Amino acid sequence: TTRGVGGIVIASMIVLSTQGEGLSLHELLITMFLFLTAPGSAHVLAKAAMQQKLPHTARTRGKPWD
Repeated sequence: TTRGVGGIVIASMIVLSTQGEGLSLHELLITMFLFLTAPGSAHVLAKAAMQQKLPHTARTRGKPWD
């Protein structure tokens, strides 16, 4: 998901830069923020799930925590 949204923002930045206004700093900052915060938030969500001992589902990869 992170790469998909990042790719869309980068593509938008390229398209807008070809329309004559130059590179958009806002979109570059959004992309950097996305790539810097996504791994940390995923880690926090995973740790919270482990702490709450959420039930294992069949679609989940890996071993359940028992």
